[in-house]
Amino acid sequence: MVADRAYGKHKLFDDYLEQKQQFVIRLRDNTHFHEPIPRKRKREFAGSIEQDFTCQLGTKATLSQHRFRIVKLTDPDGNPVILATNLHKPSAEAIAEMYKKRWQIEVFSGGSSNI
Repeated sequence: MVADRAYGKHKLFDDYLEQKQQFVIRLRDNTHFHEPIPRKRKREFAGSIEQDFTCQLGTKATLSQHRFRIVKLTDPDGNPVILATNLHKPSAEAIAEMYKKRWQIEVFSGGSSNI
């Protein structure tokens, strides 16, 4: 599943994980990250990727049970894009590309983007 911020409820992420539903979902810019741990990389980030880490999501009242992967990048206009996923093998760049394809469908754009 690839979805936008309306589906970014932290407690649902735990349910998706337990149901073995893979997802890439854009988070709101004000999401809290609890105990972030950077993921190890063999090379520098490509494109607009800025960070790739795992953490629990939310505040104490809404904290997710599980850790999720977060990929932070910027869109072509320089705005932040924060993606949460339970996918661990694809590169951060591949995760950004998954979301980019979803975004292009929404805006009816077949052109490329710098995300």
